[in-house]
Amino acid sequence: MVLLTATLPPTLEPSLLQRMEYQTDQVRVLRDRTGRPNVAYRVWRVPGGLMWFTRAPVLAFIRERIQRAGRGKVIIYANAIRQVRELAQILQCEAYYSQQIDKPSILQRFTQGQTQVITATSALGMGVDIPDIRCIIHIGIPRTLLDYAQESGRAGRDGQPSEAIIIQPDGPVEGDEPVQDYMDVVPGVGCRRYVLDGYLDGPVDGYERRYCRDENAEEMRCNGCNPNWQLPSSSGCSAHADCTDHSDRAHRAHRAGHSDNRGPRANPRPSTPEDSRDSPRNGSIVSQAPLVPIGERQRQRVQAQRQAAPDIQQRIQDAEQWLDEELVEQDTPQWRRTCYICTIQGHGWNEHDLYSCRSPASRAARDWMLFIRSPKIQYPPYSACWGCGMPQSMCPRWKTRDWTNCEYRDVIIPMVAAMLYGPWASRVQPLWARRLQGFGVDWQDLPQVKRFFGQATAGAKGQHSHLFASFCWLRRIYIELEQCQRD
Repeated sequence: MVLLTATLPPTLEPSLLQRMEYQTDQVRVLRDRTGRPNVAYRVWRVPGGLMWFTRAPVLAFIRERIQRAGRGKVIIYANAIRQVRELAQILQCEAYYSQQIDKPSILQRFTQGQTQVITATSALGMGVDIPDIRCIIHIGIPRTLLDYAQESGRAGRDGQPSEAIIIQPDGPVEGDEPVQDYMDVVPGVGCRRYVLDGYLDGPVDGYERRYCRDENAEEMRCNGCNPNWQLPSSSGCSAHADCTDHSDRAHRAHRAGHSDNRGPRANPRPSTPEDSRDSPRNGSIVSQAPLVPIGERQRQRVQAQRQAAPDIQQRIQDAEQWLDEELVEQDTPQWRRTCYICTIQGHGWNEHDLYSCRSPASRAARDWMLFIRSPKIQYPPYSACWGCGMPQSMCPRWKTRDWTNCEYRDVIIPMVAAMLYGPWASRVQPLWARRLQGFGVDWQDLPQVKRFFGQATAGAKGQHSHLFASFCWLRRIYIELEQCQRD
Protein backbone atom coordinates (compact mmCIF):
# COMPACT_ATOMS: atom_id res chain seq x y z
CA MET A 1 0.00 0.00 0.00
CA VAL A 2 1.22 3.49 -0.88
CA LEU A 3 -0.03 6.53 1.05
CA LEU A 4 0.57 10.00 -0.39
CA THR A 5 0.15 13.24 1.54
CA ALA A 6 1.51 16.74 1.12
CA THR A 7 1.33 17.71 4.78
CA LEU A 8 1.86 15.09 7.48
CA PRO A 9 4.15 16.36 10.24
CA PRO A 10 6.50 13.73 11.73
CA THR A 11 4.75 14.21 15.08
CA LEU A 12 1.52 12.83 13.57
CA GLU A 13 3.09 9.74 11.97
CA PRO A 14 2.50 7.53 15.06
CA SER A 15 -1.20 8.45 15.09
CA LEU A 16 -1.54 7.58 11.41
CA LEU A 17 0.23 4.23 11.82
CA GLN A 18 -1.90 3.40 14.83
CA ARG A 19 -5.11 4.10 12.91
CA MET A 20 -3.84 2.04 9.97
CA GLU A 21 -2.79 -0.74 12.39
CA TYR A 22 0.80 -0.78 11.13
CA GLN A 23 3.99 -1.17 13.15
CA THR A 24 6.79 1.34 12.63
CA ASP A 25 9.15 -1.32 11.26
CA GLN A 26 6.55 -2.24 8.60
CA VAL A 27 6.52 1.21 7.02
CA ARG A 28 9.04 3.07 4.90
CA VAL A 29 8.58 6.85 4.93
CA LEU A 30 9.91 9.01 2.08
CA ARG A 31 9.92 12.76 2.69
CA ASP A 32 10.67 15.89 0.71
CA ARG A 33 10.71 19.53 1.72
CA THR A 34 7.21 21.02 1.99
CA GLY A 35 8.33 24.64 1.73
CA ARG A 36 9.09 25.93 -1.74
CA PRO A 37 12.59 27.29 -2.45
CA ASN A 38 11.15 30.05 -4.66
CA VAL A 39 8.86 31.39 -1.91
CA ALA A 40 10.10 34.00 0.58
CA TYR A 41 8.44 33.53 3.98
CA ARG A 42 7.98 36.85 5.77
CA VAL A 43 6.21 38.47 8.72
CA TRP A 44 5.32 42.13 9.21
CA ARG A 45 4.22 43.30 12.66
CA VAL A 46 2.01 46.40 12.72
CA PRO A 47 0.41 48.53 15.45
CA GLY A 48 -2.80 46.94 16.72
CA GLY A 49 -6.16 48.46 17.42
CA LEU A 50 -9.71 48.25 16.13
CA MET A 51 -9.90 47.51 12.39
CA TRP A 52 -6.10 47.57 12.17
CA PHE A 53 -6.19 45.72 8.85
CA THR A 54 -8.00 48.63 7.15
CA ARG A 55 -5.49 51.30 8.17
CA ALA A 56 -3.70 53.21 5.43
CA PRO A 57 -0.20 51.64 5.85
CA VAL A 58 -1.59 48.09 5.71
CA LEU A 59 -3.76 48.80 2.66
CA ALA A 60 -0.90 50.62 0.92
CA PHE A 61 1.36 47.62 1.50
CA ILE A 62 -1.24 45.18 0.15
CA ARG A 63 -1.83 47.33 -2.94
CA GLU A 64 1.90 47.54 -3.56
CA ARG A 65 2.20 43.74 -3.33
CA ILE A 66 -0.63 43.42 -5.83
CA GLN A 67 1.18 45.81 -8.16
CA ARG A 68 4.45 43.91 -7.72
CA ALA A 69 2.70 40.69 -8.69
CA GLY A 70 2.31 42.02 -12.24
CA ARG A 71 0.19 39.56 -14.17
CA GLY A 72 0.38 37.07 -11.32
CA LYS A 73 -2.31 36.50 -8.73
CA VAL A 74 -2.65 37.41 -5.05
CA ILE A 75 -4.66 35.65 -2.32
CA ILE A 76 -5.41 37.52 0.90
CA TYR A 77 -6.46 35.19 3.71
CA ALA A 78 -8.26 36.24 6.89
CA ASN A 79 -9.76 34.24 9.74
CA ALA A 80 -13.04 36.18 9.98
CA ILE A 81 -15.67 36.54 7.25
CA ARG A 82 -16.13 40.16 8.30
CA GLN A 83 -12.47 40.85 7.50
CA VAL A 84 -12.70 39.04 4.17
CA ARG A 85 -15.76 41.00 3.07
CA GLU A 86 -14.37 44.32 4.29
CA LEU A 87 -11.08 43.89 2.44
CA ALA A 88 -12.86 42.72 -0.72
CA GLN A 89 -14.97 45.87 -0.70
CA ILE A 90 -11.95 48.14 -0.15
CA LEU A 91 -9.75 46.40 -2.73
CA GLN A 92 -12.67 45.96 -5.17
CA CYS A 93 -12.12 42.24 -5.60
CA GLU A 94 -14.20 39.12 -5.00
CA ALA A 95 -14.57 37.43 -1.61
CA TYR A 96 -14.58 33.67 -1.05
CA TYR A 97 -16.01 32.18 2.15
CA SER A 98 -18.28 29.33 3.22
CA GLN A 99 -21.60 31.23 3.07
CA GLN A 100 -20.81 32.93 -0.23
CA ILE A 101 -23.02 31.78 -3.08
CA ASP A 102 -21.61 30.77 -6.47
CA LYS A 103 -18.19 29.87 -5.09
CA PRO A 104 -17.28 27.70 -8.12
CA SER A 105 -17.70 30.65 -10.49
CA ILE A 106 -15.69 32.97 -8.23
CA LEU A 107 -12.86 30.44 -8.15
CA GLN A 108 -13.12 29.84 -11.89
CA ARG A 109 -12.77 33.54 -12.69
CA PHE A 110 -9.73 33.72 -10.43
CA THR A 111 -8.17 30.59 -11.91
CA GLN A 112 -8.70 31.73 -15.49
CA GLY A 113 -7.22 35.17 -14.81
CA GLN A 114 -10.41 37.19 -15.16
CA THR A 115 -9.68 38.47 -11.65
CA GLN A 116 -6.21 38.96 -10.18
CA VAL A 117 -6.94 39.28 -6.46
CA ILE A 118 -9.22 37.37 -4.13
CA THR A 119 -9.86 37.59 -0.39
CA ALA A 120 -10.73 34.35 1.36
CA THR A 121 -11.16 32.40 4.54
CA SER A 122 -9.84 28.86 4.90
CA ALA A 123 -12.86 27.83 2.79
CA LEU A 124 -10.50 28.38 -0.14
CA GLY A 125 -8.87 25.11 0.82
CA MET A 126 -7.28 22.04 -0.60
CA GLY A 127 -7.49 21.25 -4.30
CA VAL A 128 -6.71 24.79 -5.45
CA ASP A 129 -3.84 24.36 -7.91
CA ILE A 130 -3.12 27.66 -9.67
CA PRO A 131 0.44 28.02 -11.01
CA ASP A 132 0.91 31.81 -11.11
CA ILE A 133 0.07 32.93 -7.56
CA ARG A 134 2.79 35.44 -6.71
CA CYS A 135 1.80 36.46 -3.20
CA ILE A 136 -0.12 34.93 -0.30
CA ILE A 137 -0.96 37.43 2.44
CA HIS A 138 -2.41 36.38 5.79
CA ILE A 139 -4.27 39.02 7.79
CA GLY A 140 -3.53 37.81 11.30
CA ILE A 141 -1.88 34.56 12.29
CA PRO A 142 -3.14 31.26 10.87
CA ARG A 143 -4.91 28.88 13.22
CA THR A 144 -2.21 26.21 12.90
CA LEU A 145 1.15 25.94 11.20
CA LEU A 146 -0.24 23.05 9.17
CA ASP A 147 -2.97 25.35 7.82
CA TYR A 148 -0.33 27.92 6.99
CA ALA A 149 1.79 25.38 5.14
CA GLN A 150 -1.19 24.39 2.99
CA GLU A 151 -2.30 27.96 2.29
CA SER A 152 1.15 29.47 1.73
CA GLY A 153 2.03 26.44 -0.40
CA ARG A 154 -0.25 27.78 -3.14
CA ALA A 155 2.31 30.45 -3.98
CA GLY A 156 4.88 29.98 -6.71
CA ARG A 157 3.81 26.64 -8.12
CA ASP A 158 5.25 27.66 -11.48
CA GLY A 159 8.71 28.04 -9.95
CA GLN A 160 8.80 31.83 -10.19
CA PRO A 161 9.85 34.05 -7.21
CA SER A 162 6.89 34.50 -4.86
CA GLU A 163 6.04 35.59 -1.32
CA ALA A 164 4.10 34.33 1.69
CA ILE A 165 3.55 37.17 4.16
CA ILE A 166 1.80 37.30 7.52
CA ILE A 167 0.63 40.72 8.71
CA GLN A 168 -0.01 40.58 12.44
CA PRO A 169 -0.61 43.24 15.10
CA ASP A 170 2.30 43.66 17.46
CA GLY A 171 2.14 42.05 20.87
CA PRO A 172 2.12 38.51 22.29
CA VAL A 173 1.02 35.72 19.96
CA GLU A 174 -1.36 33.26 21.58
CA GLY A 175 -2.56 29.96 20.25
CA ASP A 176 -0.89 27.10 18.43
CA GLU A 177 2.66 26.59 19.78
CA PRO A 178 4.33 25.96 16.38
CA VAL A 179 2.70 29.18 15.12
CA GLN A 180 4.15 31.01 18.12
CA ASP A 181 7.61 29.64 17.28
CA TYR A 182 7.23 30.78 13.68
CA MET A 183 6.08 34.26 14.66
CA ASP A 184 8.78 34.68 17.33
CA VAL A 185 11.69 34.34 14.91
CA VAL A 186 13.93 37.39 15.37
CA PRO A 187 15.21 38.89 12.09
CA GLY A 188 18.95 38.39 11.81
CA VAL A 189 18.93 35.69 14.51
CA GLY A 190 16.52 32.89 13.59
CA CYS A 191 15.08 31.34 10.43
CA ARG A 192 11.42 30.84 9.54
CA ARG A 193 12.23 27.93 7.24
CA TYR A 194 13.92 26.25 10.20
CA VAL A 195 10.61 26.32 12.08
CA LEU A 196 8.43 25.43 9.10
CA ASP A 197 10.60 22.58 7.82
CA GLY A 198 11.34 21.29 11.30
CA TYR A 199 7.64 20.99 12.10
CA LEU A 200 6.41 19.73 8.72
CA ASP A 201 9.31 17.56 7.57
CA GLY A 202 11.97 16.93 10.19
CA PRO A 203 15.19 15.48 8.75
CA VAL A 204 15.12 14.92 4.97
CA ASP A 205 17.71 12.55 3.49
CA GLY A 206 19.42 12.52 6.86
CA TYR A 207 19.84 16.29 7.02
CA GLU A 208 17.83 18.74 9.09
CA ARG A 209 17.26 22.33 8.04
CA ARG A 210 19.42 24.98 9.79
CA TYR A 211 18.74 28.16 7.82
CA CYS A 212 17.81 29.37 4.31
CA ARG A 213 20.23 28.36 1.54
CA ASP A 214 22.02 25.82 3.71
CA GLU A 215 21.48 23.23 0.96
CA ASN A 216 20.06 25.15 -1.97
CA ALA A 217 21.87 28.35 -2.94
CA GLU A 218 18.89 29.41 -5.07
CA GLU A 219 16.39 29.59 -2.21
CA MET A 220 14.51 32.79 -1.50
CA ARG A 221 15.49 33.83 2.01
CA CYS A 222 12.98 34.41 4.77
CA ASN A 223 13.03 37.69 6.65
CA GLY A 224 14.77 35.94 9.51
CA CYS A 225 17.78 35.17 7.32
CA ASN A 226 17.42 38.40 5.36
CA PRO A 227 16.34 41.19 7.71
CA ASN A 228 17.14 43.71 4.95
CA TRP A 229 14.21 42.70 2.75
CA GLN A 230 12.06 45.50 1.38
CA LEU A 231 10.02 46.20 4.50
CA PRO A 232 7.00 48.51 4.57
CA SER A 233 7.56 52.00 5.90
CA SER A 234 5.07 53.82 8.08
CA SER A 235 3.20 54.80 4.92
CA GLY A 236 2.90 51.18 3.84
CA CYS A 237 5.23 51.58 0.84
CA SER A 238 8.43 49.58 0.62
CA ALA A 239 11.49 51.01 2.27
CA HIS A 240 14.87 49.71 3.36
CA ALA A 241 14.87 47.93 6.72
CA ASP A 242 16.93 50.73 8.28
CA CYS A 243 13.95 53.06 7.77
CA THR A 244 11.54 50.70 9.52
CA ASP A 245 9.97 51.41 12.87
CA HIS A 246 12.74 50.50 15.33
CA SER A 247 10.33 50.03 18.20
CA ASP A 248 8.86 46.97 16.48
CA ARG A 249 12.26 45.35 16.11
CA ALA A 250 13.18 46.19 19.70
CA HIS A 251 9.93 44.67 20.95
CA ARG A 252 10.62 41.41 19.11
CA ALA A 253 14.18 41.24 20.43
CA HIS A 254 12.92 41.95 23.96
CA ARG A 255 10.29 39.19 23.64
CA ALA A 256 12.89 36.74 22.32
CA GLY A 257 15.28 37.54 25.17
CA HIS A 258 12.65 36.66 27.77
CA SER A 259 11.51 33.42 26.17
CA ASP A 260 12.77 29.91 26.63
CA ASN A 261 15.47 28.43 24.43
CA ARG A 262 13.35 26.41 22.07
CA GLY A 263 13.11 26.49 18.30
CA PRO A 264 14.19 29.38 16.10
CA ARG A 265 15.08 31.82 18.83
CA ALA A 266 17.94 29.48 19.83
CA ASN A 267 19.02 28.86 16.25
CA PRO A 268 22.01 31.15 15.61
CA ARG A 269 23.05 30.90 11.99
CA PRO A 270 26.70 30.59 10.96
CA SER A 271 28.14 33.71 9.38
CA THR A 272 27.80 33.38 5.63
CA PRO A 273 28.28 35.88 2.83
CA GLU A 274 24.81 37.18 2.13
CA ASP A 275 23.63 38.46 -1.19
CA SER A 276 21.99 41.89 -0.96
CA ARG A 277 19.42 40.82 -3.51
CA ASP A 278 16.50 38.65 -2.48
CA SER A 279 15.91 36.88 -5.77
CA PRO A 280 17.37 33.47 -6.67
CA ARG A 281 21.02 33.72 -7.70
CA ASN A 282 23.05 31.69 -10.16
CA GLY A 283 25.73 29.39 -8.87
CA SER A 284 26.39 25.86 -7.72
CA ILE A 285 23.86 24.15 -5.48
CA VAL A 286 25.33 23.17 -2.13
CA SER A 287 23.91 19.78 -1.16
CA GLN A 288 24.83 17.13 1.35
CA ALA A 289 21.93 14.87 0.43
CA PRO A 290 22.91 11.37 -0.67
CA LEU A 291 20.20 11.30 -3.35
CA VAL A 292 19.00 13.89 -5.87
CA PRO A 293 19.61 17.38 -4.41
CA ILE A 294 16.54 18.99 -2.89
CA GLY A 295 16.73 21.96 -5.24
CA GLU A 296 16.68 19.68 -8.28
CA ARG A 297 13.78 17.66 -6.87
CA GLN A 298 11.84 20.86 -6.34
CA ARG A 299 12.40 21.89 -9.95
CA GLN A 300 11.36 18.47 -11.21
CA ARG A 301 8.21 18.59 -9.06
CA VAL A 302 7.24 22.03 -10.37
CA GLN A 303 7.81 20.92 -13.97
CA ALA A 304 5.66 17.82 -13.47
CA GLN A 305 2.88 19.91 -11.91
CA ARG A 306 2.89 22.34 -14.83
CA GLN A 307 2.73 19.50 -17.36
CA ALA A 308 -0.12 17.79 -15.53
CA ALA A 309 -2.16 20.94 -14.86
CA PRO A 310 -4.09 21.12 -18.18
CA ASP A 311 -5.12 17.47 -17.97
CA ILE A 312 -6.16 17.82 -14.33
CA GLN A 313 -8.22 20.95 -15.05
CA GLN A 314 -9.95 19.21 -17.96
CA ARG A 315 -10.81 16.22 -15.78
CA ILE A 316 -12.20 18.50 -13.08
CA GLN A 317 -14.31 20.33 -15.66
CA ASP A 318 -15.61 17.06 -17.11
CA ALA A 319 -16.48 15.78 -13.64
CA GLU A 320 -18.39 18.97 -12.82
CA GLN A 321 -20.33 18.76 -16.09
CA TRP A 322 -21.21 15.13 -15.46
CA LEU A 323 -22.53 16.07 -12.02
CA ASP A 324 -24.53 18.96 -13.50
CA GLU A 325 -26.17 16.79 -16.11
CA GLU A 326 -26.93 14.02 -13.65
CA LEU A 327 -28.48 16.61 -11.33
CA VAL A 328 -30.65 18.03 -14.11
CA GLU A 329 -31.92 14.59 -15.11
CA GLN A 330 -33.10 13.99 -11.55
CA ASP A 331 -34.19 17.53 -10.66
CA THR A 332 -36.13 18.92 -13.61
CA PRO A 333 -39.15 16.58 -13.89
CA GLN A 334 -40.59 17.94 -10.62
CA TRP A 335 -40.74 21.45 -12.09
CA ARG A 336 -42.83 20.57 -15.11
CA ARG A 337 -46.13 22.50 -14.88
CA THR A 338 -45.08 23.92 -11.51
CA CYS A 339 -44.43 27.59 -10.79
CA TYR A 340 -41.01 27.82 -9.17
CA ILE A 341 -41.57 31.37 -7.89
CA CYS A 342 -44.76 30.42 -6.05
CA THR A 343 -43.04 27.30 -4.71
CA ILE A 344 -40.12 29.30 -3.26
CA GLN A 345 -42.56 31.77 -1.69
CA GLY A 346 -44.35 28.90 0.03
CA HIS A 347 -47.70 29.30 -1.76
CA GLY A 348 -49.89 26.22 -1.75
CA TRP A 349 -51.32 27.06 -5.18
CA ASN A 350 -48.14 26.37 -7.12
CA GLU A 351 -49.47 23.69 -9.46
CA HIS A 352 -49.48 25.92 -12.51
CA ASP A 353 -46.78 26.91 -14.95
CA LEU A 354 -45.18 30.34 -15.24
CA TYR A 355 -47.32 31.13 -18.29
CA SER A 356 -50.46 30.87 -16.15
CA CYS A 357 -49.13 32.51 -12.98
CA ARG A 358 -50.98 35.69 -12.00
CA SER A 359 -48.84 36.61 -9.02
CA PRO A 360 -47.33 40.14 -9.26
CA ALA A 361 -44.00 38.61 -8.23
CA SER A 362 -43.98 36.58 -11.46
CA ARG A 363 -44.62 39.42 -13.92
CA ALA A 364 -40.97 40.27 -14.68
CA ALA A 365 -40.05 36.58 -15.04
CA ARG A 366 -43.00 35.94 -17.36
CA ASP A 367 -42.13 38.90 -19.60
CA TRP A 368 -38.50 37.76 -19.85
CA MET A 369 -39.60 34.19 -20.63
CA LEU A 370 -41.99 35.26 -23.39
CA PHE A 371 -39.26 37.28 -25.10
CA ILE A 372 -36.77 34.40 -24.99
CA ARG A 373 -39.36 31.84 -26.14
CA SER A 374 -40.69 33.68 -29.19
CA PRO A 375 -39.34 33.27 -31.74
CA LYS A 376 -37.57 30.06 -30.76
CA ILE A 377 -33.87 29.96 -29.99
CA GLN A 378 -31.84 28.76 -32.95
CA TYR A 379 -29.50 25.97 -31.84
CA PRO A 380 -26.56 24.62 -33.87
CA PRO A 381 -27.02 21.07 -35.17
CA TYR A 382 -26.78 18.32 -32.54
CA SER A 383 -26.39 20.73 -29.61
CA ALA A 384 -29.93 20.64 -28.21
CA CYS A 385 -33.44 19.35 -28.58
CA TRP A 386 -35.31 22.09 -30.43
CA GLY A 387 -38.44 21.36 -28.44
CA CYS A 388 -37.09 21.72 -24.88
CA GLY A 389 -33.49 22.92 -25.18
CA MET A 390 -32.03 19.91 -23.37
CA PRO A 391 -28.90 18.23 -24.74
CA GLN A 392 -29.72 15.49 -27.21
CA SER A 393 -27.91 13.04 -24.95
CA MET A 394 -30.67 13.62 -22.37
CA CYS A 395 -33.78 14.14 -24.50
CA PRO A 396 -34.41 11.49 -27.19
CA ARG A 397 -37.45 13.27 -28.68
CA TRP A 398 -35.33 14.82 -31.43
CA LYS A 399 -35.27 11.38 -33.03
CA THR A 400 -39.06 11.03 -33.21
CA ARG A 401 -39.81 14.78 -33.41
CA ASP A 402 -42.72 14.17 -31.04
CA TRP A 403 -42.50 17.54 -29.29
CA THR A 404 -45.90 17.30 -27.61
CA ASN A 405 -44.78 14.43 -25.37
CA CYS A 406 -41.35 15.81 -24.55
CA GLU A 407 -40.56 15.09 -20.89
CA TYR A 408 -38.64 18.36 -20.45
CA ARG A 409 -40.87 20.67 -22.48
CA ASP A 410 -41.42 24.10 -20.89
CA VAL A 411 -38.94 23.50 -18.09
CA ILE A 412 -35.58 25.13 -18.82
CA ILE A 413 -36.60 28.61 -20.01
CA PRO A 414 -39.36 29.11 -17.39
CA MET A 415 -36.97 27.91 -14.67
CA VAL A 416 -34.18 30.24 -15.82
CA ALA A 417 -36.67 33.13 -15.86
CA ALA A 418 -37.94 32.26 -12.37
CA MET A 419 -34.42 32.01 -10.96
CA LEU A 420 -33.33 35.32 -12.50
CA TYR A 421 -36.44 37.31 -11.55
CA GLY A 422 -37.77 35.42 -8.53
CA PRO A 423 -37.57 36.20 -4.79
CA TRP A 424 -33.76 36.11 -4.75
CA ALA A 425 -33.27 38.26 -7.84
CA SER A 426 -31.32 40.92 -5.93
CA ARG A 427 -28.68 38.36 -4.96
CA VAL A 428 -28.58 36.43 -8.22
CA GLN A 429 -28.71 39.17 -10.87
CA PRO A 430 -25.29 40.73 -10.01
CA LEU A 431 -23.74 37.26 -10.31
CA TRP A 432 -25.59 36.68 -13.57
CA ALA A 433 -24.38 40.00 -14.98
CA ARG A 434 -20.78 39.14 -14.06
CA ARG A 435 -21.06 35.69 -15.59
CA LEU A 436 -22.36 37.00 -18.93
CA GLN A 437 -19.79 39.79 -18.90
CA GLY A 438 -17.13 37.08 -18.99
CA PHE A 439 -18.61 35.96 -22.33
CA GLY A 440 -18.85 39.52 -23.64
CA VAL A 441 -22.64 39.61 -23.22
CA ASP A 442 -24.72 42.40 -21.67
CA TRP A 443 -27.32 40.69 -19.47
CA GLN A 444 -29.86 43.47 -20.10
CA ASP A 445 -29.55 43.18 -23.91
CA LEU A 446 -32.10 40.40 -24.36
CA PRO A 447 -31.55 39.83 -28.11
CA GLN A 448 -27.83 39.37 -27.36
CA VAL A 449 -28.64 37.04 -24.45
CA LYS A 450 -30.93 35.01 -26.70
CA ARG A 451 -28.21 34.57 -29.33
CA PHE A 452 -25.80 33.56 -26.57
CA PHE A 453 -28.22 30.89 -25.32
CA GLY A 454 -28.25 29.31 -28.76
CA GLN A 455 -24.48 28.91 -29.01
CA ALA A 456 -22.97 25.47 -28.46
CA THR A 457 -20.47 24.59 -25.77
CA ALA A 458 -18.67 21.34 -24.99
CA GLY A 459 -20.25 19.18 -22.29
CA ALA A 460 -19.19 16.00 -20.57
CA LYS A 461 -21.65 13.89 -22.57
CA GLY A 462 -21.28 15.81 -25.81
CA GLN A 463 -22.38 19.20 -27.08
CA HIS A 464 -25.04 21.27 -25.41
CA SER A 465 -26.16 24.89 -25.51
CA HIS A 466 -25.27 27.86 -23.35
CA LEU A 467 -28.92 27.89 -22.29
CA PHE A 468 -28.43 24.51 -20.65
CA ALA A 469 -25.07 25.54 -19.15
CA SER A 470 -26.72 28.66 -17.71
CA PHE A 471 -29.55 26.60 -16.27
CA CYS A 472 -27.05 24.30 -14.52
CA TRP A 473 -25.13 27.28 -13.16
CA LEU A 474 -28.28 28.93 -11.78
CA ARG A 475 -29.55 25.67 -10.35
CA ARG A 476 -26.35 25.19 -8.33
CA ILE A 477 -26.78 28.67 -6.85
CA TYR A 478 -30.43 28.11 -6.01
CA ILE A 479 -29.73 24.77 -4.35
CA GLU A 480 -27.39 26.66 -2.01
CA LEU A 481 -30.03 29.33 -1.38
CA GLU A 482 -32.73 26.72 -0.76
CA GLN A 483 -30.47 24.98 1.75
CA CYS A 484 -29.81 28.27 3.56
CA GLN A 485 -33.57 28.91 3.70
CA ARG A 486 -34.19 25.47 5.23
CA ASP A 487 -31.42 25.99 7.79
